[in-house]
Amino acid sequence: MTGEDGTLFDRRDVLKTTGAGIAGAAVPGAASAAGEGRGPPARAILTVDPAAPSPGETVTLSGERSRPSADADGIETYAFEVTGPDGDRLLATAGGAATATVELPEAGDYTVRLTVTDDADGTDVAERTLDIGFPRELLNPRARNAAHAWERGYRGRADRTVLLPDSGVDARHGDIGPWTGVRVDATDGLSVTDGAASLSAVDPPARGSLPRLVGWLRADGDPDLPRDTSGHGSHCCGIMTGTGRARVLETGTFLERWEFDGDRAEPPAGTLEFVAPGETAGRELFVALGGRWVDARLVGPDGSELATGGTSVNALQHGGGSTAESGYGERAVLTADAVHDAGADEAGRTYTLELTVDGRSPDGTGELERVAASVVAERGTDLAASGEINDLEVTGGLTDRGDQALHPGVAPRQSLVATPNTFSLVSGRSSVLRTIGDNARRYAEAFASRAVSMSWGQPLGVPSAVVQNDYDEVYESIAALARAGLVSAHAVANLPGTPTGGSDTVSGAPEAISVVRTDHLSGISTTSSGGLATVTDDGEVFQTPDVCAYGQDETSVDARTDTESGEYGEVGGYTEFTGTSMAAPSTAGLAALVMQAMEEDGPAGLDLPAPSALFGEGRDETDRLAWTLKSKATLLATATTTAFNAIPWHGDQAPAYTPGERDPYEGFGRINDGAAVDAVSREFDEEGTTTATLGLDVPDDEQAAAGYITGPGTYEVSAVFDGYEGRDADLTGGAPHIDIVVYDALSPAGVDDDGPATGTPTVVDSYRGTLDAEGDVTVSLGEGDVYQVVVKLVSVPGDGASQLAGTDVDVPPAAGGLLFNGADVQVDVEIGVEETGATVAPDDGA
Repeated sequence: MTGEDGTLFDRRDVLKTTGAGIAGAAVPGAASAAGEGRGPPARAILTVDPAAPSPGETVTLSGERSRPSADADGIETYAFEVTGPDGDRLLATAGGAATATVELPEAGDYTVRLTVTDDADGTDVAERTLDIGFPRELLNPRARNAAHAWERGYRGRADRTVLLPDSGVDARHGDIGPWTGVRVDATDGLSVTDGAASLSAVDPPARGSLPRLVGWLRADGDPDLPRDTSGHGSHCCGIMTGTGRARVLETGTFLERWEFDGDRAEPPAGTLEFVAPGETAGRELFVALGGRWVDARLVGPDGSELATGGTSVNALQHGGGSTAESGYGERAVLTADAVHDAGADEAGRTYTLELTVDGRSPDGTGELERVAASVVAERGTDLAASGEINDLEVTGGLTDRGDQALHPGVAPRQSLVATPNTFSLVSGRSSVLRTIGDNARRYAEAFASRAVSMSWGQPLGVPSAVVQNDYDEVYESIAALARAGLVSAHAVANLPGTPTGGSDTVSGAPEAISVVRTDHLSGISTTSSGGLATVTDDGEVFQTPDVCAYGQDETSVDARTDTESGEYGEVGGYTEFTGTSMAAPSTAGLAALVMQAMEEDGPAGLDLPAPSALFGEGRDETDRLAWTLKSKATLLATATTTAFNAIPWHGDQAPAYTPGERDPYEGFGRINDGAAVDAVSREFDEEGTTTATLGLDVPDDEQAAAGYITGPGTYEVSAVFDGYEGRDADLTGGAPHIDIVVYDALSPAGVDDDGPATGTPTVVDSYRGTLDAEGDVTVSLGEGDVYQVVVKLVSVPGDGASQLAGTDVDVPPAAGGLLFNGADVQVDVEIGVEETGATVAPDDGA
């Protein structure tokens, strides 16, 4: 987008139309000191030019738009600081100059910080992460969602595992292995047959090392080696914990980026050119573009056509159980082997991308937003190298440095345990899962396990567990795992148009997270079930589903379905699957990240113990269940409704806005990865404000911001709408609907064995409505209390008909007053926390 001075900058860089400090997604924001006056505080406003630099470029940092506090005459000092991917400081200036320049020598994430001080001692800080790499907007939507958590420093831990009971996994694949060699017979109990002296001697990798397939649990008839005879389990595994190492971009060798202005003008019939380095000869080139109705043709130096592709628009066909789904049309990928010679001159290494408007465009125009080109890394023979992650040449999704993985899982640094045994219609059991549940403590301690993903159940979603019973007894195993500290995620059935398929097998357990499938714009897929009320064997009732997650056209691991021996790294393909099966592993992966954040950075009460410590002296299954439910409740508390923002993208399901309750089609709504980890790791300053940016441009925007406050004390929590930003900001038409919800983080439903153990978050207080002015709530906390504060974007008023113009999407009646996901609109909110008084213990009259 283009600023007032003509500077081109990324649409997430500036937080409001009148100017505001930049806060990168990983940065919670900073409190402002306004001097002695009561007027607006000082404001640091940082711009970067160019906004999308390539490695080796020099960028200009500017604080010229910063403004002083109301009682000051001007900004006196501008202090710029830039830190490189390796932590080295590249720039540190302080003085009266409002601009500075710095060279960014290599691909990676750079932290840019501007501190301004005015002549009345008012100060403010703007900080962001500048990503010098392949644009996130052109990557896999799963990675774009998960990146909100990765930017906070949470990618999983190699010394912690997740469990996948499915069709198996192919440990030869570069994203899943290497396998430690630990094989466990789960026919009758858990007995190690290979790789360790006993179950108690199983040794997961050290933290910071390469994650591995730590255990292969098998029963009679299952493959002897970690293999997947159908491919389903490997695909799910790649979504949950795939390292992405099998297919990465070598951006350090070659990267070109182009960003176009925010007007989204029709692209002329023209070309873009890039010069490939000589060392990329014969290697695979990777070119991606984002926009609408643009055809692209990649041409080699010799004039030969190498690849073609094009963008369209997102589309959806409604009606009567139709299986037509919303297609992801606004990104295109072109790949081809480079045809230049290593010793060719520049002209002989120049490739051309020819761009024209797609003839199917309803109005004859197209929009081009961004293009990037790189080269795919060659997989080395030493993919299985041991040692520290940062020492590995092909890092994939494991770090924010080095090679960019194209298809990493949500928790790429988490290790894995897998079993090929799933649900039997004959017995009503998953025999290996039953064995694991019966030996939950031994399993959890041996494998340091945190979460389980299950993408299987009754055919057509037969609601076999709508009343817990002796036939469909999987719920008993889930209950046992929950009381060993594991969070379970389960995919509802793929049964079009009905909620009944959310009440079978695992979803019959209140402790599980029941997951609905959406497309990348959070539209509930036509073929995804929802949930019904379930009656427990104690006669209590609970409701499913719990949340929605992305599961449309998921590109993930393609297993080789034979059971032959082989070496790690010899399998490296990917394939697309669609189904609720793809939504559950994303949710389980996020659960692992939330538990990592709790273990490493949670406050007292949310400071999750290590798996072995959960079984320490003084802790029983009630304590472990409480940790499981607090983890689950965090995902639910930070989810946001899709009832308004995804209206055009929903199938035949129509979720309703049901604050504080589960809707039968969406549960609590779409998960928000960044907000989920923030809710357990980011403390809101008791005397400051935090800038949050929510938005409709999902998955690159999130729709919730979160943090926590601790007692004792009485606090006023407020939110102020601070303006719109984005290419489509001119379509907005009034203040947004924002909810401020405060939850008791330590007391979700079921922690005290009071009713079904659903983990439903407990609402302390809330503000819900249009944020024309300030919305606020006041809450009092006692000693040891921890409350989670979640600010949620419910809807944005505006001209939805114009947003959907030029598409073949049915324009809903609500389009006359609402904007929808897919619009490039960001909503800037100032979240304030102010202590208004101390909480005093009641006088007992003694």
